[in-house]
Amino acid sequence: VGGACPLRVITPQLVFSSINQTSEFPCDENTITATLRYNVPLLCPCAQDFMLTDLTGTRDEDNSYSLSYGGTVMSQTGSWDTTNGVFTGGFEMDTTACMDIVIELSVQNGVVGRDAA
Repeated sequence: VGGACPLRVITPQLVFSSINQTSEFPCDENTITATLRYNVPLLCPCAQDFMLTDLTGTRDEDNSYSLSYGGTVMSQTGSWDTTNGVFTGGFEMDTTACMDIVIELSVQNGVVGRDAA
């Protein structure tokens, strides 16, 4: 029970994820918000990067982003590949199990419509 089993390590799992946007209209400013929740604390020495994919079709290369945890903005350690539509981020602070990690990407929508990925 609990930590009574020597060298037992719980496998980190994503237990909740969602992604939303503020606008679906061409050329409009849009904030894409992704929320992640893990079953275990993510501790800095072991924290893995996360990746959001299929985020293509924005109009500019200067998309901005922020990561927050428990309402506190975390250090921005992400990279945004607008050509391939991939955002990769990491954590620079320990997290607690089952707390939301929120990623907000500010973009300008493309000129033409496209279906959701």
